Amino acid sequence: MKGKELQGKIVLRLRGCVWLDPLVEKRRLQGVNVMDTVMNVKQELIKAGMAESNPQHIAILKQVAAVALPDQHKEEMLWQENMDDAVAMLDHLTLLEQGYQDVVVSAVVHPELFFVQSIEWLGRLHKLEVDINSSLPPRDPQLISKLHVGSYCLAQFSIDSKWYRARILERHSSEYYVMFVDHGEDEWLQVTHIRPIPPHMLSVSHTFSHNKVGSKVLVV
Repeated sequence: MKGKELQGKIVLRLRGCVWLDPLVEKRRLQGVNVMDTVMNVKQELIKAGMAESNPQHIAILKQVAAVALPDQHKEEMLWQENMDDAVAMLDHLTLLEQGYQDVVVSAVVHPELFFVQSIEWLGRLHKLEVDINSSLPPRDPQLISKLHVGSYCLAQFSIDSKWYRARILERHSSEYYVMFVDHGEDEWLQVTHIRPIPPHMLSVSHTFSHNKVGSKVLVV
């Protein structure tokens, strides 16, 4: 793992300590806008006999911290719940329960969790994203300062420098952790890469669905 660039999701933060799960190495697949996980640190440590699986570890820590920490520090534990709520509340497309639906894979978190887009909606999404990048609203510090966890915004994706619809999952000072709601990607961005979103750009439903292993989808 030495010298590798890893990506992790903070599942618990208590003052100066953070717990990451998963912590993975990712690569971008050539020719498609898809990230693939090539190594999961926890799985590698367990496989090497250097760690044991303990699914209840974080839940126990949260219970202990809820009793031991002063009230002003308890809100530090809420960010993961905010993230889960943000994903759950997304007005994304729902795949058919019966039969098959043509989709394209837009992002892969790990083999058991991936995001797909309905081919039926891709034309509408392309038109919206052309509109976003051709008529990007000016940076308004006053409006940006009103954005909070859960707010929709426009965010500039670091890979291609284009602007997309996003939702804020966490904020620390001038940094924002956002999910690109039409694609499933997520990343930390500086405030200079965030813009308020005009209301008319929210009129199109999110075009992705998050799926777990067992979902019946036709990937093209």
